[in-house]
Amino acid sequence: MTEQQDTLSAIMAAINRWYIDVGASLDSAGCPAATQLTYDGWPDIEGVGIPAIDNALQYLKPGTRKPRHTFLVIMKSLLQEKPDALEMSERRKVPVQEAVRLIREAAALMGEADNPPLETLLCSIAEQAEKARYGTVFPQAIYADGDAIKLHVSYEPDALSGMCAGKRGGKSSDANIVKMIARHFPNSQEFLSTSNGYSTIARLAVLCGLKNKNPSAYVRSVLESNKSTAKKATPKPHRDNSIAALLTGNKPT
Repeated sequence: MTEQQDTLSAIMAAINRWYIDVGASLDSAGCPAATQLTYDGWPDIEGVGIPAIDNALQYLKPGTRKPRHTFLVIMKSLLQEKPDALEMSERRKVPVQEAVRLIREAAALMGEADNPPLETLLCSIAEQAEKARYGTVFPQAIYADGDAIKLHVSYEPDALSGMCAGKRGGKSSDANIVKMIARHFPNSQEFLSTSNGYSTIARLAVLCGLKNKNPSAYVRSVLESNKSTAKKATPKPHRDNSIAALLTGNKPT
């Protein structure tokens, strides 16, 4: 087995053990399925047995209910990507956008036809369909959320790094991997310099396929370029369209 395969196996084993432990504990406590879905009160994953990953886990920034679990699911997805992930996400862009547009038009027509349950269901389908650019969306169930009817899905990404592709300039798989990993860590001088954050991110990126001969310097270059681009961009309000919640939303089994 290659180092990538070993890492992927270790991450999957750690996640699966955690799911089983959480599910068994909550089932024995008689907790309902809705409680199991949130994992409230349960500790996060401690480690996976891969030094580069276990060392990095201590530096993850908060922001999700279980930041280690969320990060490991993203790492799992990056390790499973195909070499042509960027090309795949670009090829899917137009058909996915057109499909989403048509579904939203259908939703509006259902509204005009005085059928709000179908309208809200179609809106939910459109929202999930937006993720199809980066992987396969599997419909699982339709459920009621207050007055809205929504679609519950599972998701298998195969081009997740395409989310980080720039709008201008050449596209780089290496750069996208770095950006995808770096977003889970503090963008601070204390982490990046004092705590050797560039090296921490570089080691993770190498596990995910980064080929650069000087990984730490490359990570620094990508992140510095990212900062420069962010300063020039005009901030715009936007809806949180993160796939992290979708990837980590399945209850333990």
